[in-house]
Amino acid sequence: MLPFRVGLDVWPALRHPPGIGRWVRELVRALARLDVHRGERPELALFDVGPGRAVLPEAAWALDGRAGVHRVRAAVPRKLVAATGALGFGAERWLGGVDLFQRTFPDAPRLGRVPAIVPVFELPAPGSADERVLARALARDGHALVASAWSRAEVVRRFGLVLERVHAVPIGCEHWLRDLGRELESAGSAKSADTRGPPERAGPARIVVLGALARRRAPLAIVAACERLAREGGAALELELVFAGRAGDAAAEFAAARAASSLGPRLSWRESPAEHELPALVGGSTLLVHLNHEECTAVTPLEALALGVGVVATRLEPFVEALGEHATFVARDVDEPALARAIAAELERATPRDRAARRAHAAAYTWERHARAVVGVWEHVLGR
Repeated sequence: MLPFRVGLDVWPALRHPPGIGRWVRELVRALARLDVHRGERPELALFDVGPGRAVLPEAAWALDGRAGVHRVRAAVPRKLVAATGALGFGAERWLGGVDLFQRTFPDAPRLGRVPAIVPVFELPAPGSADERVLARALARDGHALVASAWSRAEVVRRFGLVLERVHAVPIGCEHWLRDLGRELESAGSAKSADTRGPPERAGPARIVVLGALARRRAPLAIVAACERLAREGGAALELELVFAGRAGDAAAEFAAARAASSLGPRLSWRESPAEHELPALVGGSTLLVHLNHEECTAVTPLEALALGVGVVATRLEPFVEALGEHATFVARDVDEPALARAIAAELERATPRDRAARRAHAAAYTWERHARAVVGVWEHVLGR
């Protein structure tokens, strides 16, 4: 057994399926599978303290029977932890003492004198209140965990940490493939034991767009580009366009564009998709279009590659770094003709060989690899 004990803030793991909740859930799930007795990981102390009910079952992180995993649960306000921390009883003492604490949020829970690491998987807007919170957290704890070389350099540039204190680890992406495999197995499909991904899609090419209907994700440009493709391709190109995500600052404009769209019923919006619906939605698609002004990890497009699905993405450094030749990239402020050309080019790469190449590329981005890299960071921070 490694001679140290690590605390992890897992409060959102079962309460918030996507985003940071997914990250800490998959990290803990992968860590728990490592052999603590053979020294593959330290003892884990899970800080599951905070309000709200779980929306995922306990099976979502598969901790039953795992040795060297201790969990403290309390459905109390997080402010209570801040109050006890002010009295010298921080989160590490709730856990019975730890050598290091892996944060999930930069500003909570309150800790005593214990080393801590802040994950930086999103960079707040310069000058924003969130940026000030993150800056204080990084100055206080002194170590950051990131998921790309670009993010590492950006944290150094914006927050002044020395490079050796910003730790880059590869992200995981196979959770949708795993969940989809479970669905196929429960349905008795002959493909249930096939880890190569979902069956080939029949019928019109489905283009899927995930995330909030926000201007930074260019939903109107996507609609216009697909209308152009459908118009110029004629009967030879049948496609449907599916948006899945909550309403954002472009929702009203999108609704108007949808009502007037030449795509008609082939353009749809799933406003509140459940997390468990996304693997089948994406896995049954031909193409994911993923545009944004800035992201620090490529986890969403990697999820699509893991399912064999094509990707058109903004030319962001973390995306290019992780996806390489297996995606088609467009500029941040892409126009309709350029986006239409990119989508058409990626639709041409919808052969079984292309799908297999995407899955093979994504197969390197496992949560086990991520977990082992994080353990290495912990050892480095503690000088072990």
